[in-house]
Amino acid sequence: MDPQWVIATASSVAALGIIVVIFQAKVTVKQLNTSIQGLKSDHERSRRERAIELLRHWDSSLTLNSVMARKFAETLEFNQSKCLLKQQPFKISSEHYGLFVGSLSSMSARLRDEGIPKDKLQVTEREFSEIRWAVISYLNLLETVLTAVRHNIADKEMLYEQFTYLVSPSEGHYILEDFRNAAGGSKTYPSIEAF
Repeated sequence: MDPQWVIATASSVAALGIIVVIFQAKVTVKQLNTSIQGLKSDHERSRRERAIELLRHWDSSLTLNSVMARKFAETLEFNQSKCLLKQQPFKISSEHYGLFVGSLSSMSARLRDEGIPKDKLQVTEREFSEIRWAVISYLNLLETVLTAVRHNIADKEMLYEQFTYLVSPSEGHYILEDFRNAAGGSKTYPSIEAF
């Protein structure tokens, strides 16, 4: 056999091998891109599902007392918030009396049973403790939900869309800013602070 023929055949086989390798590389890249797209889509779907789970948990965890406690705590100034955190008595404006009483499951029954007029109301440490617990529980639950957003575990747009009512400068709503500051601010509630 002619050595030129062997060299030509070997070169052709090598060239064909290179073409096959290039083709396989392109197919592999295409499959990899398809897999990456699938992973991204799955991740996005998982984040939306997680957002819905968190919203469901949020809705099922809220009570009338916790919502009223949040609204009451929003009316407090920084020093009143510190008193509430320490469960120390402080004066309550008569215009916020309804929110205060609504924050307490025990208070409504006591007022009804004892017929106490609001100007003679003596608030017990237990009642301040109940409001404090409701506000802290509310903030902890919100922090949990917003932490999932901050760490990209849940869909940011979906959750922010649902929680924008908590921040309204025109109505003075800043997610219990004075209470959070009294409790340690961004160290205590970093995800709420970032919201």
